[in-house]
Amino acid sequence: MKFRHTFHVFVDNFSTTYKLLLYKLVLTLITAGLCCAILIPMFGNIVDTPEYVSLHASLTSMWEAFINFIPDELHRQVIEFREALDEFIKMLGTMTSTFVLSAVLLAIVYLINRFLSAIGTYTVGSVVNDKMALRARSSFLYTMTKNLGKASLFSVIYVPICFIYDVVCVLICALVVSISPMLVKFFAFTALMIVFSSLKNTFLCDWLPAVVHGKMSNGAAIGYALSRNGKDTAYIFSNLLIIQLIIFAMNVAALVLTFGAGLLITLPASYLILTIFQFVNYYDGNGIRYFLDEDTIVGPEREKPLTREEFFKGVDN
Repeated sequence: MKFRHTFHVFVDNFSTTYKLLLYKLVLTLITAGLCCAILIPMFGNIVDTPEYVSLHASLTSMWEAFINFIPDELHRQVIEFREALDEFIKMLGTMTSTFVLSAVLLAIVYLINRFLSAIGTYTVGSVVNDKMALRARSSFLYTMTKNLGKASLFSVIYVPICFIYDVVCVLICALVVSISPMLVKFFAFTALMIVFSSLKNTFLCDWLPAVVHGKMSNGAAIGYALSRNGKDTAYIFSNLLIIQLIIFAMNVAALVLTFGAGLLITLPASYLILTIFQFVNYYDGNGIRYFLDEDTIVGPEREKPLTREEFFKGVDN
């Protein structure tokens, strides 16, 4: 039921995909600009070194000897290239502090990206909640501005938790992949990442809805989300696992069949679907009625078309 209702509400809120797409594009441009501001000066310093100039020249000469098929000259150029490469590697060893500083700055940019992305997730949750609870068509920009303080506080807590979890999961996946046979490495990594992502979303599923709809503090919402009393954790996990498999297949198909153009729709749609599932799960778990579409309202256990007047008067199914 949660699975079906999630996609039903997704269709009803599909226009939010375009708003989220615009937000993600702006965020991507900001992130790309910051990354370029860090990487371009670093690579510029490397390119200006005599060691790089010598390496580039020897590589060019070696390629020309190879193309012209001059064995003696090629042998000499290979030796020169190896010597130039050794000198270049030694030079890179003297720039350790530069690489460390760049890595730290890139990590900060990544966290800023995740922080702003989480604000977008909070905004999407608020817009979806307004539509599900009140049939209100809230403005994405207005909702973000109105809830910026709450969204920022949510992001400050949410991002470090997810970052640490993701790092641990990647390390575990890397370890498993390193000891897996060559033919199953990609399968093992993909399968584990989907399982770990589904587990994370299972235990944090009620956090955002509890803050947005339940008006809880983040601490109380986290406690409520992690508490599994009365919650069918296995059922929620299985639903999320299936949803994320569908999302993965949808994005891969968009990448392959449309040469990446379809990702402009499927990526923001993926975020929207996962956010909607959180609210559907929260509403169902707390026995709260909500709109599936213009004419259909669902309760905690069964579905029956009701008029708006019947809904607000509290008529039972």
